[in-house]
Amino acid sequence: MLISGANGSGKSTLSKLLIGLLHPDSGEIMVDEKPLDKIRPTRLGEKLGYVFQEYSQNLATKTIHEEMLLKQILENSVTKEDVEAAKNLIGAFDLKKSLDTEVYNLSAGEKQRLALASMFFVDRDYYILDEPFSRIDKKREELVERYILSRVDSGSGILLITHKSGLLNSKCTKHYIISGCKLYEN
Repeated sequence: MLISGANGSGKSTLSKLLIGLLHPDSGEIMVDEKPLDKIRPTRLGEKLGYVFQEYSQNLATKTIHEEMLLKQILENSVTKEDVEAAKNLIGAFDLKKSLDTEVYNLSAGEKQRLALASMFFVDRDYYILDEPFSRIDKKREELVERYILSRVDSGSGILLITHKSGLLNSKCTKHYIISGCKLYEN
């Protein structure tokens, strides 16, 4: 699904409502037929991955290794297979860096791709991507689009919030436009 609209139209606000960071003034948001406010945040995090528009809000650790394996590190369950899978995924996102590379040494585009890779490292049912290509060059944007499409093909639900038109936009099954604080089906 694609949501588009002008700057300041409320796209990011809507996405934050959908993950429970903001609360609606009226009505309720349902996830798998359950009210969002009745779902434990940890349970929601198991079902839903989210990438903020600003990559710095996504990255919380010192190294690529820690960022990619944060869930496993917190659960004290890192395996050799996890490390290998992390290396493969950062390769798929064209991050030609060692896992020991410190995040602050990455370019803005590399940080954006790391945020996406680390979010996709944990399998979830749904992903919300708020302007995921904002700092990614055209060559790597196409690479990331192909990866996202592979997740759709494997059954993941994707909500894409973007200004850009590209391969993903043409593949979206539904397209909504936000204008004047209202959501319209395109």
